[in-house]
Parts: sequence; structure tokens; C-alpha cells
Amino acid sequence: MEFGFEHMNIHKVTAAHNTDNPASGRIMRKVGLDKEETIRHMIHNSKNQYKDCAVYGIIQKDYLKS
Repeated sequence: MEFGFEHMNIHKVTAAHNTDNPASGRIMRKVGLDKEETIRHMIHNSKNQYKDCAVYGIIQKDYLKS
């Protein structure tokens, strides 16, 4: 994120994970992303099931403040 925000001048970093995997959300929070929303039935798996997806993000000005 440092390279993207400070050298490439990107506006926002986003990431998403299957809500069945809360460890991924902990990693996203650990690196500074905030949970923005949960999108229902976003992921369709090989077992013909739909899964929810949690979306995280951080914008450049918030990253540079921290």
C-alpha cells in the first residue's frame, strides 16, 4: 500500500474475502483496511452454493494520516 499511495498516487485500495473465512478479514484490518460492506451471494462455488463477500478498503488520505 505504501508504494501505491506514496509513489503511484492511487486513490483507494480495496480487498474482499468470503465471509466463511474470517481470518482474511482480520488480516485486512491488521494492514489498515476498514470493512465497508458485505455483498450477499457474490461468490458462486463448485458446490453450487452462493457465499457472501466482505469488502474492505482504505483511501489515500486516511492511509497517509496514519
